[in-house]
Amino acid sequence: MLRRAWDKLTDRFAAPASNAAARADLARRATAAGTLALVAATWPLWTPLTEFPRVPIVPWPSAGAWLLIGVALAGLVASLVARGPARAIALVVGTTGLMALVLDDQQRFQPWIYQAWLWSVVLATAAPQRAVRLLRLLVASIYVYAALAKLDATFATTLGPQLVAALAGLLGLTIDLAPAGYERVAALALPGFELLVGAGLCVPRLRTWAIGGACAMHGLTILALSPWGLDHRPGVLLWNLSFATQGLILYWPGRKPIETEPLDALQPATARARLRGYAAELVTLGAILWPLGDRWGWCDNWPAWGLYATRAERVTVLVHEDDRARLPAGCREFLAAQPDEPDWYRLRLDRWSLEVRRAPLYPQRRTQLAVTLAVARRSRLRHPLQVLAEGRAGRFSTRRDARLLWGEAEINAALREFVLPAQPHWPEAQAAQPGQGPKPAGS
Repeated sequence: MLRRAWDKLTDRFAAPASNAAARADLARRATAAGTLALVAATWPLWTPLTEFPRVPIVPWPSAGAWLLIGVALAGLVASLVARGPARAIALVVGTTGLMALVLDDQQRFQPWIYQAWLWSVVLATAAPQRAVRLLRLLVASIYVYAALAKLDATFATTLGPQLVAALAGLLGLTIDLAPAGYERVAALALPGFELLVGAGLCVPRLRTWAIGGACAMHGLTILALSPWGLDHRPGVLLWNLSFATQGLILYWPGRKPIETEPLDALQPATARARLRGYAAELVTLGAILWPLGDRWGWCDNWPAWGLYATRAERVTVLVHEDDRARLPAGCREFLAAQPDEPDWYRLRLDRWSLEVRRAPLYPQRRTQLAVTLAVARRSRLRHPLQVLAEGRAGRFSTRRDARLLWGEAEINAALREFVLPAQPHWPEAQAAQPGQGPKPAGS
């Protein structure tokens, strides 16, 4: 019964048999090119030498990290120039190399590298027509999950109105004089449209309109986040462009109508090929079901496709005024004054990550607390850090569960409560600064 339901679901995403191989090959090339561009845009994120604490699961030695970087880049480049089955294998090698680097720093688990790895596995293991079906299903699920993650009170009152104001400003309009509540309605219309796109991709008759709407949505997002709008980092813009391109490749209708073939006709001939096809389906099914665990903390925000979702966990770090000069030099410029607490300065971990690593801060408490612990260990502070660790906001309320932590001991105790390891390692290139404590052992 489950197998029949799964086959019925994937049949809805059938592609023309005449161009399935071409679509799969273009998707493979687009994935490799987009991943290379994103690695270049976020290069400091992947090297072991940037001045930002790493949060490893299994720490790699510096030589091992550089070797993995070389293997990953070689695989991605080879997937662009190789021919035949070697192209798919090279793409898997490239993306798996980057995923292996995630073990050395959880903050590297950016949504675009996870998506690229999923694409590479499906394209390498499934026959072309089945691979296109599975990737179409993944694209639709990502839009649906991303939309649901933003349909909440927090997005409606924070990032949502900012995006609306940025888009209005590009058109020479202003929302300052809009009726009360307009900003929230307009903000929620953004994920509402995204949800319609995801749903439309599941309906063959609406598919052309849905992919056109997806491209328009990505185009507006790029404009809103561009230097003319909110001025976000290039990596965010590149992934929007890359994902829109891959969606077009997979969904844009060919000259011939969709040919829905019986399931048996799509099954590979040999037993080994059949097993590979089942592996592609299991990976796809796992990627679709895993985000459901976000509600219970079994899946992090980004692999659950909580893109631009502001209800995610967060950590606020306050440093006493007397300790500003004692912080590591690399993060001092990211201190912000607190009007309500003149003796305390907020350490903007998000701005520090964007500036030094060119990538957003991983939106989980364990990684942000680990970075905070690294700062506390590196500095000889007269006053303990004041840390507010907040959980996810509710769907219909901006209220969060919060926990106040004081100093290194309480932060470390909180980190031991997480399932995944979250002990920081300071980058090897960061030498101890005057006024700082000795470099902790093992960092």
